[in-house]
Amino acid sequence: MELVYKHFDKILNIVAVIIGGIISFVATTRIEEKKYKRQQQKENLNNILIPFCTSVEDTVEKFEKNEERQIYLKNSLEEWKLPLEYLIASKRVFLTKQLKKLLAEYEDLLKKFEDNLEKEYKDFLTKYKEYIVNKVIDYNSSSMNVFIGLDGKTEFMIKTLVLYKNYKFSFKDNIDEIEFVYNDDPENYRNFIFNLSNSNREFYGAVSCGVSDINDAEDDIEKETYYLLDYLYGIKDEKEVVMEIIKNYSSDKLLNEIKEVLAKIMKISLKEIDNIA
Repeated sequence: MELVYKHFDKILNIVAVIIGGIISFVATTRIEEKKYKRQQQKENLNNILIPFCTSVEDTVEKFEKNEERQIYLKNSLEEWKLPLEYLIASKRVFLTKQLKKLLAEYEDLLKKFEDNLEKEYKDFLTKYKEYIVNKVIDYNSSSMNVFIGLDGKTEFMIKTLVLYKNYKFSFKDNIDEIEFVYNDDPENYRNFIFNLSNSNREFYGAVSCGVSDINDAEDDIEKETYYLLDYLYGIKDEKEVVMEIIKNYSSDKLLNEIKEVLAKIMKISLKEIDNIA
């Protein structure tokens, strides 16, 4: 019996050593796994989360600057898209589900916003031209049609108006030519185009301010252009017409939605960084 007890003690010792070894191995493995996980989190923090958060911060700052200046710049949309580079597979995998979902929502809103702004810009352009044509066609009763040309600054000025719904300038200043058509038959087409160049506008301003006299005009065309500009600037209901056109446009609301989503992304990103750091 004593021999049996001795063998049993040896077996217990061996089992204890094995269990101890297993526990030690498991504990060491878990420690290493935690170290590895922590190391991965640190790498993701430095390589993905912090640059991502910085990109979002920069975009928020651009939104705020545009909001403060109430202006739409041609490159604004491309700048706002910068955080979307983190939707590519190699970077997206390190973002939380919540961040990925919000970033995808941000992408969808930007696309919707871009399409909507372009649609409203074209709609405004069409309606504004119709408004001016209806006003100017009475200037020359012998004309059968009028065409309006607007300069290259008009697009971003219209988009600024559509986004912030703040009438700050007259689009009459952007009209660079007015064409009166007297016969639209292709074989007997007759027209006259008034070039509302800077020099013609300067002459108009000088005469209006009393610095020059209408008889100082270089030729009959400059004199007639003065009278057309005087007629054009005599149109006083532009603001009311413009605000009526844009009153139901929705690009400004979409812009607010975009800013709200971006603010959420910023808040969650900072929280994730704080948790890891």
